[in-house]
Amino acid sequence: MTSGLLLRLVFIAGLMTGCQSEPAPTGVYAKYLKPGEEVTKAVVQERFVMLSIFYHTGSGYFTSTQQRYMRLIHRDKIVVKKSRLIEPWQGLGRPVYFAEIDDDLPTSNYLIYEAAAKPIVKRIDAGDPTSDYTTRIATEQYYFGFPMQTGLRYFPGRLAPGFLLSVFPISVKILPNTYKDHRSYFVPVLASISPDGKSYVYVDSADAPSIVMVVDDVGEVRAVGPRSVVHLPPEPAPEINPYERLWSWFSATYAWRRNSVGQWNVVVR
Repeated sequence: MTSGLLLRLVFIAGLMTGCQSEPAPTGVYAKYLKPGEEVTKAVVQERFVMLSIFYHTGSGYFTSTQQRYMRLIHRDKIVVKKSRLIEPWQGLGRPVYFAEIDDDLPTSNYLIYEAAAKPIVKRIDAGDPTSDYTTRIATEQYYFGFPMQTGLRYFPGRLAPGFLLSVFPISVKILPNTYKDHRSYFVPVLASISPDGKSYVYVDSADAPSIVMVVDDVGEVRAVGPRSVVHLPPEPAPEINPYERLWSWFSATYAWRRNSVGQWNVVVR
């Protein structure tokens, strides 16, 4: 038998092996799986179950496929069939999940929770996802925003201040962008929110702020305070929210005070 014929036979055998049917799913969650899927982890939270799934199909060199993804179940219904990442929003007292779903392009982020005993899957609408101004900053540990308060997360942008996401009621607040042209200040980092939630403080850097700007909720700049550069502590370990050092510095250095016409401004402590 020639070497060329032997190679062809090996190739055909590989294809035939890869075309074999996949084993039927087994286990407690078998009815939520398709052939070739295996649950590697299941996390139950009230009426939700979050599954980590390993999918393997085929065994031939050219035909085998391996994937890892997540699935979310509410009662007996699959509410998120396939997501690269599903993550619970901790500390709310009830189940709420973030999910990244690429059934539409570009990939969108969703919020999943229960209302009136039914699952709600709500897209987080923070503007045109194809715009450079909606491109956001994220880390592996904080992919779905940075916790700012209980029920409030900050999603910083790379070229804009980003947006805030709060729950119950669910609300997305796109932060006003004060940068309009080369004569404007590029101060895109959120340092604080006024007590009434209608004014914001931006700084020019999360690591070494040198400008403090007060902005109202329609983007009008009320005060800009250049100051000496402050070098904040080094960025913490990946599991620690890196914006906490900025927010702690601001709270220790400044205080919110109403001015003579009732607007919130900041004063040095």
